[in-house]
Amino acid sequence: MTYREKLHPWCVVWDGPNCRSVAVGRYRHRQDAEARVRTLGRQKPESSYRLLFDAAGTYPNGDPAPN
Repeated sequence: MTYREKLHPWCVVWDGPNCRSVAVGRYRHRQDAEARVRTLGRQKPESSYRLLFDAAGTYPNGDPAPN
């Protein structure tokens, strides 16, 4: 887990096809991440986005973050 990832624990995650999740962005504050989820939801209403608190420094699919 990099220092930047420790400072930005809130992840916006896109739920893609075939149960695939992709981290779209990392944010320091929950308010910023929630605002991004709302913005993405308005821009792409057919896509599904969710908010994730990533304290352990892993990607949404459970793989450890690179060092």
